[in-house]
Amino acid sequence: MTLADWRNGAPSPTAPSPAAPPNRAPPTPDSPSPTSTTKAAAATPRRPPSASATATTDSDSPWLDACLRLDPTNPLLVASATALSLVATTRVWNRYGRRIRNADSLKSEDLLRGSRRLKGYVTSVGDADNFRFWHQPTLRPWAKPPNKKSDLKNETLHVRLAGVDAPELAHFGNPAQPYADEALDWLTRQLLGRKVRVELFRKDQYGRIVGMCYVRNFPWLRTSNVSALMLKAGSPDAQGPADATVYEQANAVHAADGHGPICDSRRLVLRSSFAVYRRSRSDNMVSSVPATPLRSTGAGNAKALFPPFASILPPSSCSPARRLASRLRRLAPIASRNTQSTLSKTAKEGRIREFVEITGASATDAQRLLKATSWRVNAALDAFFNDPRPASSKASAANSAQVTKNLETLWTKYCDPSQPNEISMDGTMQYCADLGVDPSEVIMLALAWFTKAPTMGRFSKREWVEAWQAIGADSLERQKEQVDVLRKQLETPETFRKVYIFAFDYAKTEGQKSLQFEIAQELWNLLIPLDPASSFPHEHLAMWISFLTEKGGRAVSKDSWNLFLDFTRTIDPAFKQYDEDAAWPSVIDDFVEYARARI
Repeated sequence: MTLADWRNGAPSPTAPSPAAPPNRAPPTPDSPSPTSTTKAAAATPRRPPSASATATTDSDSPWLDACLRLDPTNPLLVASATALSLVATTRVWNRYGRRIRNADSLKSEDLLRGSRRLKGYVTSVGDADNFRFWHQPTLRPWAKPPNKKSDLKNETLHVRLAGVDAPELAHFGNPAQPYADEALDWLTRQLLGRKVRVELFRKDQYGRIVGMCYVRNFPWLRTSNVSALMLKAGSPDAQGPADATVYEQANAVHAADGHGPICDSRRLVLRSSFAVYRRSRSDNMVSSVPATPLRSTGAGNAKALFPPFASILPPSSCSPARRLASRLRRLAPIASRNTQSTLSKTAKEGRIREFVEITGASATDAQRLLKATSWRVNAALDAFFNDPRPASSKASAANSAQVTKNLETLWTKYCDPSQPNEISMDGTMQYCADLGVDPSEVIMLALAWFTKAPTMGRFSKREWVEAWQAIGADSLERQKEQVDVLRKQLETPETFRKVYIFAFDYAKTEGQKSLQFEIAQELWNLLIPLDPASSFPHEHLAMWISFLTEKGGRAVSKDSWNLFLDFTRTIDPAFKQYDEDAAWPSVIDDFVEYARARI
């Protein structure tokens, strides 16, 4: 039987004829015969059942019936199906196939309570709590990071480990913190070149991505939290001399200081030689903490640890924070320890002598500053150089009318008669000759920095008198002694950096924002070889000046001037450890490429 026959109502040749009902009455003359009824039915074309009938007979699957009734040739249906498939494919690709190149490629929804878990490779390690991460999409497992470091520029995420704050290396003129090298070496061995999983939380104020990092160690079926591993590796049992403290219930400390409680919560801060773990439990609030690790217990340090608003912590309600907290509480009894320095009397006297030899300050001032900084010489030197005029000298000098009178007399000897409030170039040359200072040496810049000279070859009366009056140096002999002290201070990285930064404003033309290239060249040749914190070779300095000359010898901006000193203090001789993604000026980026091609 063909489809046309079925539509025309033809009976099937193999189908049995329907049986007559058993008790059917005989047909009357007026009623139609069965033969005529069959012929009429055959003449009427058969139609498919109506929609209402179908829904009535098969009410258990209305959606299936609705789909069966759809016309696949309907243009609107085809367009809708195509649009839905494109949306679904795009979402799957964006989630699992798109490679996140850098922090700018992240969307806001990717940073909500760790909603994104990215897999990839660690390409470099910065300080011991951050690293560079090359994302490998889930749908592209064959993708690998490039081997050339230049190809990784703007292609990696700068990840900050959540929950921990490791000691920092020396940078921007600041010395390295304790255990910084050990922590960096440990994190490098754990992560560099390995495939890891990163759980994203938020962006911090430096544009880094704060997140938890997980790495597979033996046995490979389990993943380990790197933050917890770092604290465990730096604990007393594993590392030896510990620097660990546990702070809890910091609200009481903060309230006792008159600020009131931060929130109704309990906080745990675990301090190890490698890292600090900081966490807060509260209602949608996480406390923030300073980046510099603290070395001693007490109300002052506990108060400094818990100002409001977080930057490096995971959300307190997310599962990684809870898991990390449970692990760290097991470490807390091991690490709970008061680290207040217990130096002997002989050791303290030795540090006082060292401080006095470097600064020329009195023993009273040295003891006061060292005690305020827990007997750390570097911290005390930094406090002294921020104000190189000790407080014990200020009171006696300020109240001495004779000192002021002697300084006025000495000023009159060198000042310009036509401008009594200024020592001009001729007076400056005579003054330097009497002090035994060569104007072409670095000590001249240090003297100008100490007396706050406004520009080259000039001294201002008010600042000059205040500087010498504060230390009671009212004669040339006493000022010569202070010049010797300044020579020793220049041997410390902190003072040298301050003099270097001061030299920019001191040497630039009045009213200009930039420093002439010729003057900058002379100052670099004078200052950089004498920097106690730099090992920048003379050949590299000559290459730097040649590079700027080839670029036209344009004026040097203050930002380039300041950061060049940091560059010389951090770069390796082969320029291999330069971070292209760091916030260096473009002129330094170009110089590194220029230098690598010539080494």
